[in-house]
Amino acid sequence: MIHYNALTPKPHYAYSNSSRISQLDMGKLVRKTVDQDANLKTCETYVDSEGNKRFKGTKRLRQTELLMEYPVRFGFKLVDMFDDLTKTNRGQVALSQSNPVPPAIQSFQLMKEHTCGMEFARLEEVFNYLRRCKHLKIPHEWKCLIPKPFP
Repeated sequence: MIHYNALTPKPHYAYSNSSRISQLDMGKLVRKTVDQDANLKTCETYVDSEGNKRFKGTKRLRQTELLMEYPVRFGFKLVDMFDDLTKTNRGQVALSQSNPVPPAIQSFQLMKEHTCGMEFARLEEVFNYLRRCKHLKIPHEWKCLIPKPFP
């Protein structure tokens, strides 16, 4: 990310069905690029009792988490790449007449049964927000599916 003017040289990984994702890679970091942060020492190295090299975070490591917003330059690069990244449907399941996409309400009903692993989405907060909206118009067939706001 430091190639995109981030404050620290933390590595990032990007996965995509598109081979164009490799356009984000700006090559190997050189020492000259990292020198601006030479005084921001985020870890210490030491050798443990068994002779293994170990790393220990310093107090400054926590500061870099707060600084880890994606740089604007990186965002612009993604915007520029958007058409290339979404040009093909490589890696997607092919749709056919024998395997059509089900209606949204059916998908939602199935999702409620299989929300295992979706706790991170905090859907209760989304439903609370939506149901408290004064101008929200929920279609009749959806009203029984979207829970009323929790206190």
